[in-house]
Amino acid sequence: MRSKRWILGAALAALAVVGGACSLRARASTGAGPQGQAGARSVELTVYANDFALVYEKRPVELEPGANRLAFADVSKDLDPNSVLLRCAGPGPQAPEIVGHSYDLGVRDSQNLLRQEVGKRVEVVRYSDTGREASREAGRLLAAEGGSAAVVEIGGKLYVQPQGTIVVDGADGVGTIPQLIIQVESPVKAPSVMDVAYLTRGLSWNADYVATLAPAADTLDLECYATVTNRTGVPYPDASVTLVAGSPNRAARVVAGRLPGSRDEYFGFDRNGVMPLPAASESLNGRYPYASAPEAVGELYTYALKRPSTIRSEELNRLLLLRRPAVKIHKDYSYRAPWIAPWTSPQEERGAVAVGISFQNTPGEGTGDPLPRGALRVYDADRSGRLRYAGAADVPATPKDQKVSVTLANAFDLTAQYRTLSSKRLWKRRVQKQVRVVLRNERAHAADVRVVQGFSGSWSITKSSDPRVKLNSSTAQWTVPVPAGGEKAVTFVVEMTG
Repeated sequence: MRSKRWILGAALAALAVVGGACSLRARASTGAGPQGQAGARSVELTVYANDFALVYEKRPVELEPGANRLAFADVSKDLDPNSVLLRCAGPGPQAPEIVGHSYDLGVRDSQNLLRQEVGKRVEVVRYSDTGREASREAGRLLAAEGGSAAVVEIGGKLYVQPQGTIVVDGADGVGTIPQLIIQVESPVKAPSVMDVAYLTRGLSWNADYVATLAPAADTLDLECYATVTNRTGVPYPDASVTLVAGSPNRAARVVAGRLPGSRDEYFGFDRNGVMPLPAASESLNGRYPYASAPEAVGELYTYALKRPSTIRSEELNRLLLLRRPAVKIHKDYSYRAPWIAPWTSPQEERGAVAVGISFQNTPGEGTGDPLPRGALRVYDADRSGRLRYAGAADVPATPKDQKVSVTLANAFDLTAQYRTLSSKRLWKRRVQKQVRVVLRNERAHAADVRVVQGFSGSWSITKSSDPRVKLNSSTAQWTVPVPAGGEKAVTFVVEMTG
């Protein structure tokens, strides 16, 4: 193998490699055997919503008799070293034994590289004005700590920040990028498969819903996309991906190493070291074309993608999770009136009427499956059939058979005029207020508008022009039918103590 050298400018600002990359080399140790070579790996990802994931890989390796030092460079730069689980397959007494592992953070910058080479031999190369090499002197690096100037001993003299380029020998296996180092004892020379599992930050996913309202019908077509974000620094080619909705506790530390019958089951491995994925249901292929139906795992839900996906680094990877046509919806119009308290002054405003949609998440009307939290974007069609953006809202995590209600925008042709007609004190702490709300509808069809009024203190409505309901201890609601091209007024009297 050709020798490799690290080259650093005297200003410690640039890093280059001469003679080839050494990203897969491990640091040699006394008595260590040959380093195993990593082959193509298979990857399974279990991605959680709050910026962490479980990575499970099978890596083919070639082991030599005795001590082996394996270096896996294509691992996440944000992996948790305390969570690493390892298993090396082998028949009976010939099975390799994992002695230990470490996580090399790699060279973050030129100063970090120099600190690792203090006390070792280096060369200082100077260049002419034409860029050609003018001189090369061998020496020993004595100091490069804490951002201070480099000190090199050459021919018995000490040079502080010598002019030129400091060249470091790369044959000692300095890692350029983060890598997982595994020490394995093997009784024989044989190929093997290394199972590697670890938790990492930098992988996350979120749900994004897209809904298209059907023209002249109270239905919508619903699609849910999973957006997987990879900031681990490495790609995961052709990975089996499972998405998890929910937030498990991450505080407990996981001891490195395979512990049969305990921690392997915690991570989802069976006794053969395999992490099974939920099987797809053929009857649900229409609703879940690319993912299996949600499966309950303890208090969480998993969505397993049916096909392998390449999750590239520093990309947002968008994957279709579910599709449900003709979801039955109910359009809702509401006006939230100003809050009333005994001490508030008479109020008057021209308010907006909000428009929202709701549906029951049942098999007949909704999806019939738990919905992960995500952003909903709604589109509507104009007369020509072109789609127009209608609004957006946040969909909370919703179990099946529960109601989903979201507010999208303010209605343009529905308005509310709010006014306090009178306010008088009945005695020291009791006040009576009379309020009038006028709802106007410029549309070609009637609309039912909910008027939601909040109160402070102890209150009671003594007179009302329209029926109302008490939603809770501080809120009353009127559902008011407003005719097309007309208006409807609601008047009420409330007595309050506070």
